[in-house]
Amino acid sequence: MGIRIAVQPSIGQYGKIVEMLRCVRGVECIADVAAADGLITDDPVVLKQSDGSDQFALLLSPFQVDAGCLGDLAASEKVVPALHARSQPAVRQIKSEIDAGNLGQPGLLRSHDWDRSYALDDQRLAAHLDVAVWCFDQWPSVVYAVSRRDYVQMHLGFEGDGMAILDVDAGDSLGGSYQSLHLIGSRGAAYADDHENVQLAIDARGIEAVPTPQGDATLVNMLRAFYEVIRSGDSQQAEWRHVMEINRLVGAVHQSVAQQRPITLESSNG
Repeated sequence: MGIRIAVQPSIGQYGKIVEMLRCVRGVECIADVAAADGLITDDPVVLKQSDGSDQFALLLSPFQVDAGCLGDLAASEKVVPALHARSQPAVRQIKSEIDAGNLGQPGLLRSHDWDRSYALDDQRLAAHLDVAVWCFDQWPSVVYAVSRRDYVQMHLGFEGDGMAILDVDAGDSLGGSYQSLHLIGSRGAAYADDHENVQLAIDARGIEAVPTPQGDATLVNMLRAFYEVIRSGDSQQAEWRHVMEINRLVGAVHQSVAQQRPITLESSNG
């Protein structure tokens, strides 16, 4: 018998998640939440109601959790924060090259996220900060950010002279979307660029570049990671401490924008 996973019916992506669970080997998607080994939800209240349960849970929007609930989640060993941005195939590939030592020590990470189809909120900023910290495998020592309407650029400084520049734009002037991630290391470089996955559409309005996103593969990767957590029984306390630190970075971004100066951070490394 495979690992049984239930999906909370009220979540917005219910149909897509159920469909993608069928792509994960060893998983059986069931309707009975009580009989499941794992639950997928976007509601932390549901998790509080099941305190003491042996069931694992995947919380889809960890960076939207109210600060009052974060402490309880950080004390949990079985609630898994869904870190969507890490599950993108291109991001995972670059991270695997870093971990294999093929790029050496990361020196510069540059990312663009230009998309007006979803809000420029703290959750979106947190996702980019999480990827940068994940790639450098350390916390930044300084944050500097600038913004205008529907646009934020975040600069992170790391020990050893590493730097990340993260560019997020949700403005109406884009006329489309564009995603890229470039990393230069001491021994090599890697990049992921939407230009590799663009199709040209030609109609009466002219020529338009249409990105072909990897959304389904991202979701499947995230569900496979959840399956592995259930199978291995790994504690999630460290992951929630990480979420809390990312939220503090988001706060530093807002502080830097408001004060128009770099914000020096206390070390969270080691």
